[in-house]
Amino acid sequence: AYGSSGITAEDGSSGINAEYGKQWFQRSVRGVENVTAVFAGQGVLPVYSVLGNNDMPVDYEEPEDRKAFYGNVWSHFRLLMGGRDSREAEETFRRGGYYTITHSPDLIIVGLNTVAFSVQSNVSTEDVEEQLAWLESVVEGARGGVIIIGHVSPSLSQIQTEHVLWSRDMMWREEYTGRFNDIMARYTGTIRAILFSHSHSFSWFVNKDMPVPPSYFVLSAVSPLYENEPSFHVLTFNPTWQLLDIWTYFAPLEFYTRQHLTPHFRFLFSLKEKFFDRPIENKDTILSGSVLKAVTTRLLRPLDMQRTFDTFAELG
Repeated sequence: AYGSSGITAEDGSSGINAEYGKQWFQRSVRGVENVTAVFAGQGVLPVYSVLGNNDMPVDYEEPEDRKAFYGNVWSHFRLLMGGRDSREAEETFRRGGYYTITHSPDLIIVGLNTVAFSVQSNVSTEDVEEQLAWLESVVEGARGGVIIIGHVSPSLSQIQTEHVLWSRDMMWREEYTGRFNDIMARYTGTIRAILFSHSHSFSWFVNKDMPVPPSYFVLSAVSPLYENEPSFHVLTFNPTWQLLDIWTYFAPLEFYTRQHLTPHFRFLFSLKEKFFDRPIENKDTILSGSVLKAVTTRLLRPLDMQRTFDTFAELG
């Protein structure tokens, strides 16, 4: 993440300031190239990217010449996919910043442009409805499992630091949240995981009013922009791509800085080990919406809330 303005075209012709935009774009390209270099030669480890609000020329706002902008972004995103990109994916990405990729014969990845769903977005209702209709058609036609990834999540704003207070506002427009939830609930047997980011902290949420609720995970960030410790996650799946656990790794920057040491990522916790009553017995339990709903309900009990707090207090 590099900030909120200036990335549109290689000549920097759009954005708040043309020269600033050009510099910002070049930094972003170098960032993508650095990620590409890290995974170069791996072959079996494709990287699937989605647009964030800071990727837009102006925070959350789609540029007027969106096809040129999205086409330019796609030319870099596709480098990370290990040759899995397709003409269809490029076509939908150029149209609205979203795509689907076949990862393997039994799994597809759906990359959404959820910045368009934000209450701060300038994307038209017609364009968002087109993306949601496309999403439903892709999931309905899937022959195997589906993993859905996006940036902004359909939840309350969760960013809270010393300088930024936690707002209690929903991040998506209400009508988009309802439509998305309906689609996710209809295809719970097909969808293997729904993953978002944006908030720089790890969380999950379920819809308590749905009989078979979909479950959404918000993954934390390597960037410490909001005073969070840099972290990343490893998700484990069974052979049919059903989610079994989420492992979290983090780099305690303050500790390493005080000790004048080079920061390293360390294992922090397993979701099941920290939040399940019997993690060993439940090691093969799928992290479905129904399971997470039961876990969440238990954690909301006062004694369990205190136990969870004490556990994380011990981790520092």
